[in-house]
Amino acid sequence: FIVEYFGLYQSDRFPGYTEKVERKLDFYQKLEDYHFIAIFPKDYRKKNFDGIRTILKGIGLFKKAML
Repeated sequence: FIVEYFGLYQSDRFPGYTEKVERKLDFYQKLEDYHFIAIFPKDYRKKNFDGIRTILKGIGLFKKAML
């Protein structure tokens, strides 16, 4: 697994950051031997980390018993 948090996605604090993220997303998704998990601020900020739970459930890494 490759997990990356893109904390400044769509921020204007660092010019070019969002474009760099888009390139990384394209690159990582093409890797056949890895599962890529991208986490964005909107995922991280949801109450009780529900956005992250949803991502992890989607790839089978978060079981109902772990709630």
